[in-house]
Amino acid sequence: MAKFAHLDGEKILGWFSEDVHDTIPTPNIEATDEVWKKAIQDNANAYVGDTFIYKDFRTTEQKTSDKREYRDMLLKESDWTQFGDSPLSDSKKTEWATYRQSLRDLPAQSGFPDIDMPTKPS
Repeated sequence: MAKFAHLDGEKILGWFSEDVHDTIPTPNIEATDEVWKKAIQDNANAYVGDTFIYKDFRTTEQKTSDKREYRDMLLKESDWTQFGDSPLSDSKKTEWATYRQSLRDLPAQSGFPDIDMPTKPS
């Protein structure tokens, strides 16, 4: 049976199948079983240029908030590295301090929030 992606512009609002649903909402795009399975596997949430893809629809404010939240979590997870009784050597402690400062400096970097996170020391 045919599968359909119900669309709002580029956004996929839901997937429908003739063998399950009595009514298929419009607008929609029909997909073969193969294309449907790949779209589901790829977590496709958009239809762009005749292709089902994953697209980040978050606003810049949402991306900024998410990036800051993630950064804050990484800082909290690494707090222990700076305690006086940390088992790390002085050189490792310095590596972690540099990493933590890089995390704190992220929001000031050009392109924030669309930038890579610094690499965590091993």
